[in-house]
Amino acid sequence: MDRVEVRGQVITFAKSGEDDADSGHRGGLVHWSEPPPGAVLREVLAYWRRQCDSRAMPSRQDLDPLDIPNLLGGIMLADVMQNPLDFRYRLVGTGIAERLAHDDTGARFSLLAAHERSSAMFAFASAIARGKAPGWADIPYFGTNPSVLGMRIVGMPLGEKDGLVNMLLFGVEFEALAATPITG
Repeated sequence: MDRVEVRGQVITFAKSGEDDADSGHRGGLVHWSEPPPGAVLREVLAYWRRQCDSRAMPSRQDLDPLDIPNLLGGIMLADVMQNPLDFRYRLVGTGIAERLAHDDTGARFSLLAAHERSSAMFAFASAIARGKAPGWADIPYFGTNPSVLGMRIVGMPLGEKDGLVNMLLFGVEFEALAATPITG
């Protein structure tokens, strides 16, 4: 179990296969076995599972944007970097960049104030990369749109046949004040 303090809130991330008594905790717990609640997140996860094709995880080459045109605005791809562990945004969907009011494509997590090593997003990405399994979480919103309350993210590992995770695929939904999710 990994615990991280983010802006005074302790967030728990269960590693793959671990049980956590706080399974209903909003604000950071990685849910490994239950499906994500958002329709868009379930669709991204279903696409990832189809691309697995009896493997533990698909590779980046297995993903084809033409297969998921309606989801592109709400997905992100991040490279996994080792020694030390860090992540770099390869792609940030236009819908996500609009809701955050910035596009972090090309940026390393550790160099972004909202994604530094003690952030919920860094801890979530780390849990997905280490767990080598998909999971989802509610992550504190780090944009400037006052009508957005939070973000729900599904994270999925991508890798080669050797089992090494070299990229992460994320699907993102935003929780709005009107209780209607804002998607990419």
